[in-house]
Amino acid sequence: MGCTRCGILSCGGNCGRLNWLSSVCSIFPYAGRHRALLLAAKDIQNPLSIAIFNEAYSYVATQVLAEILKKNHIHMVLLARWRVQRLAASQWHPNNFWVSCLEEAQKVVKKTAPGSAFENMPALMFAAITLKRRALIDAQFRREKLDTENILIKDSIGPRFADSDSLNVLVLDDVLTSGGALKREWTDLRAAMQGKCDVQLHALTLFRTPAASFEEGNVN
Repeated sequence: MGCTRCGILSCGGNCGRLNWLSSVCSIFPYAGRHRALLLAAKDIQNPLSIAIFNEAYSYVATQVLAEILKKNHIHMVLLARWRVQRLAASQWHPNNFWVSCLEEAQKVVKKTAPGSAFENMPALMFAAITLKRRALIDAQFRREKLDTENILIKDSIGPRFADSDSLNVLVLDDVLTSGGALKREWTDLRAAMQGKCDVQLHALTLFRTPAASFEEGNVN
């Protein structure tokens, strides 16, 4: 698969706009029925649309995720951050979809690469609420929302990988647009590690916005 931003097969995701990413993969274009279904499930919270969304995308997302876990020797999986409003309203989010896909991907990995470190890898998420608004939602409630480990960066990531020379992290998100949200994750991970190891960030998104047109050899 070529770069999902510039469309050049030889780029592999490392064009000038995303050169801080070690790899990037998006499965479907964010247009037409794909876009309409995501909006109906995520923003409108239509139960039928949520069910169709899970049914339509879970198999292919699971297979791609399993391959990325093995190919890039991922140490940790991060989920996109939730808005405080979604947490408070207990709404469905694509992260729910990704948690299910990760569980199934681990089963695939267990069959194809038994004994690997990817079998029981948790899905982690940076604290989704700023300090000023943290009191709105209890920390235990946040953890229960996704049945994942909601981590404090400095207290968890740093000590866990203090002895590693490099850290391969996979971020799962619904849509890749400018890459700004991914850049935030990369920046925070590097800050948490305090230069103790090299952070390699990999991205897997279900959708991508239409890529801009670039001439090969002329990517800025």
